[in-house]
Amino acid sequence: MEFELVSIDQHKRSKIMYAAGFIVAAMTLFFLLSTAPNLSYSAGVILMGMVMVFALTGLFFFVRAGKIYHAGKLLLSAEEIILEQNGEVVNYYFGLYSEVNIKDEGFHSYKGSNGKILTLIFHQKENRDLLSLQLFFPSEKNLAEFLSPLKASGIPINY
Repeated sequence: MEFELVSIDQHKRSKIMYAAGFIVAAMTLFFLLSTAPNLSYSAGVILMGMVMVFALTGLFFFVRAGKIYHAGKLLLSAEEIILEQNGEVVNYYFGLYSEVNIKDEGFHSYKGSNGKILTLIFHQKENRDLLSLQLFFPSEKNLAEFLSPLKASGIPINY
């Protein structure tokens, strides 16, 4: 079975705050531009240019916030996880892990379809994090297909 490995932008909230700051700065400059008495033409052009730069920078930050990036493919067999990232293939065997923690990242839109993104953290037997993955599941059926080999392997799953 093949699944999409994704990476969520972890700085979404800060990018939205930056965007809001730049938009507020643009609105403040526009207010100063429109209420300034006896403003020369060159000063008006400079202020309007600054308004445009701040507004476009804020728009850029807002549009780029929360982007989901493709990080590779995950192939799942009965006894191992096979990761394909940047042309490299790495195998991880289920026998190395003592438990799997699953964190729900919520519903997102990715490549034109809506689905759920889950973060899976595989703990090694020494109880340290060895592998952390973010996967996109377009349906509950795909999620069940993913969890069935994990449950069959006997690894405890904390969801």
